[in-house]
Amino acid sequence: MLSPELEALLSRIDRVQKLVWTVLTLSIVLYGAVAFAVAGGREGSELGTTLRPLFYVAAAGAAGLSWLLHRRARAAAPPRGTAPTADPLAGSRDALLRGNPEVLAQFDRLPEHERRALTTAVRSFTPWMLCLVLNEGVAILGLVLALLAGTPADVIPFTIAALLLNAAMRPDNRGAVERALGRVGI
Repeated sequence: MLSPELEALLSRIDRVQKLVWTVLTLSIVLYGAVAFAVAGGREGSELGTTLRPLFYVAAAGAAGLSWLLHRRARAAAPPRGTAPTADPLAGSRDALLRGNPEVLAQFDRLPEHERRALTTAVRSFTPWMLCLVLNEGVAILGLVLALLAGTPADVIPFTIAALLLNAAMRPDNRGAVERALGRVGI
C-alpha cells in the first residue's frame, strides 16, 4: 500500500495528466469530424491522390515511433533492488515540485524508496507527452489527406489508429510507481 503522502502527490499528477489526455483525445475526434464537414463538400486535388501512400507511410512511422517510445518509457523503471547508475533524485525537488512549498513538504516526508518511485513516474511525463504528440500527428496527417484528396473517408484509418494509441497510453501513474517499487511486473 502506498503512503497517504504519495497518494496525495499522485492524485495531483493524475489530474493534470488526465486533463491533457482527455483534451488531446477529443481533438483527434474533432479532426475526424472536421474532415467530414469540410472535405465532403470539396473537390479533391490530384496531389492528394498522388501523395496518399506518403501520408500512410508517415502515419505508420509516427505511430510506430510513438509505440516504441511508450514501451521504452514503461520499461525505464529499474527493477527493485537494482542500484541506479545515477542518482534518480538529483534535481527532482526543483524539477518536479517548482515553487509549491506544500507539495515540497509532502515530497520530503516520503520514504526514499517512494521518492525514487515518484521521481521515476514523473520523469516518464515527457516521453508520454511525446507519444501523445505523435498520436496527434497521425490524426492530423489523416485530416490533411482528407482535405487534399477531397474524400472524408481518408481520415477514418488515421483517426482510429490515433485513438487506439491514445487509449493504450492513458495516464497510469499508480502503475508506474508500483512498477518502480517492484510490486508489479513490467
